[in-house]
Amino acid sequence: MNRKLIFIILGVVVVLVLGYSFLWMKSGFIDYRAQTDKVVKPTETPSQSTDEVTGWKTYRDDKNGFEFKYPEKLELIKESNKVILKHSIPYENYGDCDMMGGEQLYKTLDDFNVSFEVVNQKLSLSYIDGEYSAGTLKGSWAYEGAEGCGHSKYHFSIGGNKTLVVQRAAIQALSELSTLWDLEKILKIPGVISKEESEKLFNEILSTFIFKN
Repeated sequence: MNRKLIFIILGVVVVLVLGYSFLWMKSGFIDYRAQTDKVVKPTETPSQSTDEVTGWKTYRDDKNGFEFKYPEKLELIKESNKVILKHSIPYENYGDCDMMGGEQLYKTLDDFNVSFEVVNQKLSLSYIDGEYSAGTLKGSWAYEGAEGCGHSKYHFSIGGNKTLVVQRAAIQALSELSTLWDLEKILKIPGVISKEESEKLFNEILSTFIFKN
């Protein structure tokens, strides 16, 4: 075989390899973009229908000019300028975070605890974990805690220099992040608010907020 024929064969092989590589990369690139689009596509907070909150109570704050609806199963507590919605179940424990409340035995366990407060200044979170929207509320939130303990804080600008501060307690006992809790036993307690129901209630309550000022 002479040298010229060898060069021709090598040239054909190189062309075939490059052509195959180009087609393979092009096909792979298209598939990769399709998968990426599915992953990073943002999801919006679903709007709540009026049927889901029919029969709920209405709380009105004439001083701060807002109102919202909440289910009767939640207890409403007023502390100064703060409004708290909470629910508890009978479950003996030594503290709601890793059972580290010392020797004091608590007879009940909170499975829902959210507070609302209007602050007469424009506030901003020191860091942001994400954006949140429900109904007319649009703002940012940040988790302050670890391993299912602590709380998430939400800031919503409500016009002028006012900020609605929402603080939602993280319920470690229902978070599945700690083995110190008997989650199966807790979920069998009548009336317990599960992690999924808590999320649903939180979104529905915030979607009912109306500001009058």
